[in-house]
Amino acid sequence: MNLTTISAAELKEKLRNNDPLRLIDVREPYECRICHLPDAVRIPLQRIPDQAPALDRYLPTVVYCHHGVRSELVVKYLVKTCGFRNVVSLSGGIHAWATEVDTKMRQY
Repeated sequence: MNLTTISAAELKEKLRNNDPLRLIDVREPYECRICHLPDAVRIPLQRIPDQAPALDRYLPTVVYCHHGVRSELVVKYLVKTCGFRNVVSLSGGIHAWATEVDTKMRQY
């Protein structure tokens, strides 16, 4: 894991170990209806500036989207603008999760 991303395998291990963390899905609602990770907080990208101040900035957080582009932008925003200290993007997004961890997950 580098400073801003986590692999699907690393996230799987953290979830298996019940590590305390928050998942934030920044995809659009129609994308979330196709597939999603259980217990993820759904905050579409355009709602992040409104909703981020209410989030605990110290809770370890993994942000994800379809391929990792939007989630990388959100991670940068949360760190630089909101003072988050422990936030990473799921490298490859939910697509990586579906192809590397949960191959039965619906893909798009």
